[in-house]
Amino acid sequence: MSCTHSFLHSMNRLTETGCTYTESVTLLLLVQVLRYVGVVDVLANAGRVELQRYPKSHAFAQLSGSDNIIAFATSRYSKQPLIVRGPGAGAEVTAGGVFSDILRLASYLGAPS
Repeated sequence: MSCTHSFLHSMNRLTETGCTYTESVTLLLLVQVLRYVGVVDVLANAGRVELQRYPKSHAFAQLSGSDNIIAFATSRYSKQPLIVRGPGAGAEVTAGGVFSDILRLASYLGAPS
């Protein structure tokens, strides 16, 4: 079941109880969070980005700031994926990297240095 379908199904169940749309969204967000997640399927040689719902107790739901997290689900870690979590580079380091890439591209395209 896709995240969108699951969310709409949950919303329909909540609105059937007499909750307004705003109340339903508020109730869902009290116990769950939305996260953009990159998924790499090595066997299918495919990758995608999805919007997923996670309970607040899930490791993906507990990120803050520029934290990064990776979950490895392998044959050895199928029941409980291996989680690697740590600080991201932050806005200044990322901006510096992007600026460096732009300068390198400009030089490659023949811009004077």
